Amino acid sequence: MQSFWKKLEKPILGLSPMDGVTDAPFRYMVAKTGKPKVGKPDVIFTEFVNVEGLSRGAARLLNILLYSEIERPIVAQLFGASSEDFYKATLMVCAMGFDGVDINMGCPANNVIKGGGGAALIKNPDLSKKIIQAVKYGVDDWANGKNLKSAGIDSEILKWIDNFNICSQASARKLLGVGVKTRLGYDSDISEEWVSFLSERNIDVISLHGRTLKQMYQGQADWDAVSKSAKIAHDAGKIMLGNGDIKSMGEAKEKCKIYGVDGALIGRATWGNPWFFDEKKTSVSKNEKLETLLEHALYFKKIFGEKHFSPLKKHIAHYVKNFDGACEIRQNLLALKNFDELEDALKKLIQK
Repeated sequence: MQSFWKKLEKPILGLSPMDGVTDAPFRYMVAKTGKPKVGKPDVIFTEFVNVEGLSRGAARLLNILLYSEIERPIVAQLFGASSEDFYKATLMVCAMGFDGVDINMGCPANNVIKGGGGAALIKNPDLSKKIIQAVKYGVDDWANGKNLKSAGIDSEILKWIDNFNICSQASARKLLGVGVKTRLGYDSDISEEWVSFLSERNIDVISLHGRTLKQMYQGQADWDAVSKSAKIAHDAGKIMLGNGDIKSMGEAKEKCKIYGVDGALIGRATWGNPWFFDEKKTSVSKNEKLETLLEHALYFKKIFGEKHFSPLKKHIAHYVKNFDGACEIRQNLLALKNFDELEDALKKLIQK
């Protein structure tokens, strides 16, 4: 069996995983804007989910991994520092019908770093190697018929996955693609050495953000360093995706050509902009933004329920900008307390 990564046309332009942003409703809104190669990402990543929590039976964490069929190919991103827990979490992802699994080795958040995950793994190649092996074992074991119960998966997790599969097309066994998303280094650029190490592992794709952990998101992404690493990855037969500071589809394609990468993942430029991947969409009116926000909010309510209004506010802030009166409207909407108030307010604004 061949993973989906080998079947994608290049350049591969995808939606980057972003904690607190690429939740199920946002991914759905991005995916529904177009057809493949015409307004839809070539690949979509979820937010990351903690493998230790999943291994302990925290079924609520699986809500992070909810997805709809229109998002395919869809990749689940995992983070943590336990190879055993990565193995179990990979089996869960496989059972949910994902197309790929990605290992987060680039998150710079303090709580993730302190736990030994994310970009901290750059300083721990031995553990990184074990984690990659565990994920690969999980993917292979699932494809060869591994039973989740026999792997010691918590009963609440099993129930959640069974319920999810009843409502989806996630039951067929297949070989998932395996990837790593990472950075140039921890406190200095060691990308060539680091990517050389990753390229020796049994993975399909490396996604490289052009900054170190120390840089966080400051300064400019170093695409020259990404380019040098891409040559190393290509020599090993790996797919290399670049990431960092891309502001348009045209720029994404240009960077792929100039720096010799197979594609790019786009992050912050998609905030409040599900139309990003539609090159024909040169402008978006105030009403269209508000109508899309309303649709987004209603889908968010459907997926997560009435009580989860506060997490929607980050999306409200992203949508309501760059048009006349946006600042006042944004302040008023962010002061609202529930979905009903938001729906009423948006409908009145749209009718004006």
